[in-house]
Amino acid sequence: AIHADPVVIEDSSSESSNPTFYAIVASCSWKGKVSCLKIDVNRLTHLWDIDLWTPIYSPPQHIDIESTNGVFPSLVICGIDGTVRCLDYTSKGDERWRAENSGSRPIFTPCLTLKNLIIFGSYDG
Repeated sequence: AIHADPVVIEDSSSESSNPTFYAIVASCSWKGKVSCLKIDVNRLTHLWDIDLWTPIYSPPQHIDIESTNGVFPSLVICGIDGTVRCLDYTSKGDERWRAENSGSRPIFTPCLTLKNLIIFGSYDG
C-alpha cells in the first residue's frame, strides 16, 4: 500500500531540450520499499528499488546538501521506526546518512527542511 505522496524532482543535469524527472515512491509495507523512476517525454525507466525495512507514511522530501565538494541532490525519508534517512536518489538509493530520534518514536508526518536543518514530528503521545 502507498500512503505517502510520491515526490517528483526535475533532473537538472539533463542536457536534453525535453525535461527529465525523477519520481520517487515509498510504500508502507513492512519492507518499506522505495522505488525511483526516471521520466521523460519518450519513456519511463525504472532506476532502482531499496527496502528500508520500516513502513513509510511520511512523503519523501527533496533536499540539496551543500558542502565544500559541491551540491548533492538527496532525499530525506522518515520511517515509523523513528529513523530519518538521507538517500542519494541519483545513484542507486545509496544511504548518505541515518539518524534515530530518541526512543525510536514512530514518524508519520512529513518532515520539513530549513537550510541545513530537518524538522519532523514523532509519535510521543
